[in-house]
Amino acid sequence: MSFSFQNILRIDNLNGLYSLVKLQLDNNIIEKIENIEHLVNLEWLDLSFNNIQQIQGLETLTKLTDLSLFNNRIEELKNLNMLKDLNCLSIGNNLIRDVVHAITYLRPFRKLKMLNMAGNPCHKDPEYYMRIIAHLRDIVYVDYRLVDPEKVQAAREQYQEELFEVLEEEKRQAEQEKKEEEDNARLDMLREANLSGVDTLLKDMLDEDAEQSKLGHLSFWLEIIDEIQVQAHDVPPRPLLAPPSPSGCAAASEVLSEGPPYI
Repeated sequence: MSFSFQNILRIDNLNGLYSLVKLQLDNNIIEKIENIEHLVNLEWLDLSFNNIQQIQGLETLTKLTDLSLFNNRIEELKNLNMLKDLNCLSIGNNLIRDVVHAITYLRPFRKLKMLNMAGNPCHKDPEYYMRIIAHLRDIVYVDYRLVDPEKVQAAREQYQEELFEVLEEEKRQAEQEKKEEEDNARLDMLREANLSGVDTLLKDMLDEDAEQSKLGHLSFWLEIIDEIQVQAHDVPPRPLLAPPSPSGCAAASEVLSEGPPYI
């Protein structure tokens, strides 16, 4: 659906178009991205040549693969985190100044193949191109030019130490996310076993103990608490005992009726 060159000031009247896949709103005078959050099947959106100052209102458009915000007044990349399938981003001719912030923000977008930021103030940075191809691992086109694999290798060698720090931070974040997932899974398991609150039981008991504050000054006290917590996490909650089967009850009665074994 195309609404190009219509002097549109405000995005509106798109209700009911839930199945819309492509929307062109380029070459208007739009100042704000709004009233399109219900277009959840949108894959292609063109908002180029408008007066947009801020990226917003796109969080629900998770199927978006192609986004053009070319020639607006945007100063910062943000609010695109939910667009995991983004393949092409055109945001040239805006007011983006910090290329380091831009590539740091875009690095998690693993499906991003095409990026255009030409015409921004950051484009004048002498390290602009080399930083982009070094940090964006899956990029194929930068500013409409095919990326040269040899230049990618040279760029990664140039920013080797910087990339090492980035990779270490990403590894740390991944481990943290994995731990949070495991903790949440454990909490779910405890809730299903009607054992909610067990994880915080020790902390709650210590908080209520007036003597605990004195022990807190001992250098080894926190280590002891941590060790107890780790041991508690390593022991899964015991399943509720099932009632004995009728045959089991009968067998038990038979044994009891025979009396103790002869010694």
